[in-house]
Amino acid sequence: MANLSLAQILALFPDNATGAIDASDVRDALTAIFERTDGTNPIPALLFDTAGDPGTADGTLNWNSTFGTLNLHTATDAVLQVGHEMYVNARNTTGATILNGRPVRITGGQGVTPLISLANGLGDIMGVATEDIPNNTTGRVTTFGLVNDIDTSAFADGNLLYASATGTLTTTLTGSFVGAVLNASLPDGRILVFPSRVNHSSGTTAQRPTTVPIGFMHFDTTLGVPAFWRGAAWVNGVGTVV
Repeated sequence: MANLSLAQILALFPDNATGAIDASDVRDALTAIFERTDGTNPIPALLFDTAGDPGTADGTLNWNSTFGTLNLHTATDAVLQVGHEMYVNARNTTGATILNGRPVRITGGQGVTPLISLANGLGDIMGVATEDIPNNTTGRVTTFGLVNDIDTSAFADGNLLYASATGTLTTTLTGSFVGAVLNASLPDGRILVFPSRVNHSSGTTAQRPTTVPIGFMHFDTTLGVPAFWRGAAWVNGVGTVV
């Protein structure tokens, strides 16, 4: 009965001398106007206004014309761009605020909520805080997608980013890859987050990285051999310092 025209809906009402309308007539008309959602007559599609401004109230779902997808406004005033990003709610237990745009790692768990602290460059990278997260509060961490409105003025568009030993963003290679700079700017900086653990590199002896996990392999082009980080020194395959 769905998708009827106005004339067809009006035809559902009785056509008699009294013009009486009973409950079944009203029910039939409402069924014709509103698609059922109990599975017997599912909604075929929803059309969102691509030009309107619905505001940013929690729970609002609206069209994002810039990215060509839907915005879901969350309870933390953050916006999830459907299909363009993923995030996890995580709890900060470091004793200090984790700032928007800082890379983080998991340090524990609390039910369904991971506990986080700043990333240290040793490979245990989770994502990037996408809002300020005060101590002992829960906030959003982007595990894939865009993080906007941060200071990326120290970088250039296209720079690859890593987590430093102190939990800042750096272009110096470490064991924790973060993502790439899309807009080098202040205050409109934007990065694309797709974190991963880095296990190897190559370059001269002087280019050996300094913040990497134990077992990290650097092919030393000066010596022509691979060197492995054992925590205090670089060694070759038989354990000799190189």
